[in-house]
Amino acid sequence: LNADGSYTFTPNDNFNGAVPVITYTVTDGAGDTDSSTLTISVTPVSDLIDDNESVTTAEDTPVSGNVLDNAATADGPLTVTSFTVDGNTYNAGDTVTLTEGELTLNADGSYTFIPNDNFNGSVPVVSYTVTDGAGDTDNSALTISVTPLSDLTDDNESVTTAEDTPVSGNVLDNAATADGPLTVTSFTVD
Repeated sequence: LNADGSYTFTPNDNFNGAVPVITYTVTDGAGDTDSSTLTISVTPVSDLIDDNESVTTAEDTPVSGNVLDNAATADGPLTVTSFTVDGNTYNAGDTVTLTEGELTLNADGSYTFIPNDNFNGSVPVVSYTVTDGAGDTDNSALTISVTPLSDLTDDNESVTTAEDTPVSGNVLDNAATADGPLTVTSFTVD
């Protein structure tokens, strides 16, 4: 507290609550005095920080991790209390069947997403709520993307024919895909 009336109070880290009342006396030019008080109160703020997560997996490949790996608080422990996908809210630990696959998000932050066969693309964003030991909450999001893989397989063909005997067949007989009809688009002769 300075003679010109200005003051500064710097609270200690993680302090919140009432500061002892400061009583001060003001004197004017005629020597008159008056006592007054300064009351300072520090309101608590959440120390909980949890950044959004984004993961990518290949088609037909499950992905797992922990959404709390990049979360921090001075008021641990951290817990995922609930999550929302496509506007539906679930309890931590629930397993949700989506059009894209199956998702489980547990209270300890661990998650697993198992994509449906041949699915690739974006999974609906998973919004979740984290709570720390002081009851502070933070909302965050998990974004999952599934990259496509070629489902096309084509085994090599080998045929034998007698001299002066034509041979025919179809090189696509040993080929397979889940992605529609097959077409030979080019060939070379070595």
